[in-house]
Amino acid sequence: MHKDCDKHYFKKPEFYRLTGENNYVRIDAEDKVTGHGQYVGDIMFPDMLTGKMVRSPYASAKILSIDTSEAEKLLGVKCILTARDFEWKSLVGNGEFAAEFADKEVLCSEKVRQVGDDVAAVAAVDEETAQRAADLIKVEYQVLPGVFDPFEAMEENAPEVNWEGKGIHNIGMQSVMKAGTDIDEEFDRASYVQHRDYKTHRMVHAAMEPHGAVATFRNGTYTIWMSTQMSYVDQFWYARCLGVGENQVRVIKPLVGGGFGGKLDSYSFGLCAAKMSELTGRPVRMILSREEVFQTTRNRHPIYMHIDTAFGADGKLLAKKCY
Repeated sequence: MHKDCDKHYFKKPEFYRLTGENNYVRIDAEDKVTGHGQYVGDIMFPDMLTGKMVRSPYASAKILSIDTSEAEKLLGVKCILTARDFEWKSLVGNGEFAAEFADKEVLCSEKVRQVGDDVAAVAAVDEETAQRAADLIKVEYQVLPGVFDPFEAMEENAPEVNWEGKGIHNIGMQSVMKAGTDIDEEFDRASYVQHRDYKTHRMVHAAMEPHGAVATFRNGTYTIWMSTQMSYVDQFWYARCLGVGENQVRVIKPLVGGGFGGKLDSYSFGLCAAKMSELTGRPVRMILSREEVFQTTRNRHPIYMHIDTAFGADGKLLAKKCY
């Protein structure tokens, strides 16, 4: 312990006991440590189908055609979805923005905008058959220039990944936050100004449990067991995309094997499982592979920052500007 630290700030060792006075036991502790806890991957139903997604291998491309004929011939395939086969009612958003910011198709109809974009879904009697069917679906693309660097993306002539034709150069949102006194005045009277550039790498949350969903459709109600951190937000988006009221969508969150923010989006695989359950009359289970989790779910993107810091003659920090 550093000599300048307040020793009274730190808790005493006895505060860390699992049981005892002033302590409590988590209500899910016993289930977790004894192996009785139920996660999405543990949920099983008789006659359940396995779902798989077909995803884009390109960062930017037009979808010219989708041929599902060979996959349909495969014994054990019960359902195939594409955007053209089903008229989705809405776009999918996430838990942090209102409906007007929703910008993701459940299944891409004309264009893909990232590697891993959802193009089609298939349900079959087992995982092997579902994967073989997904591999048999032929998607013809016209590959377009992609954008892989934020500074290039903001150039006037950069390819538009999103918000085509609006002339905002791929900038999704701008905001300004200010606090304190007149910052420019502080910089003017500073004895020393430091200019630094920083960047972070992409980070994948890599929870022990991959994302997954199990869905049923009974008596006009979709029930979706999700590995999620926001069941009510999922309910909102799924009801919009399925074209039904929220009272017809139940999202149940069993134990979650880690999230850390990586399970805060509403994803297409849960919606596709629900729709395929409706069309087949059978429960549908869809668990993402680790590659799919890394490639297609919420990750912490790289961040580039420029920070100017003003200091007084005594070394006191006077002001900061962060871009």
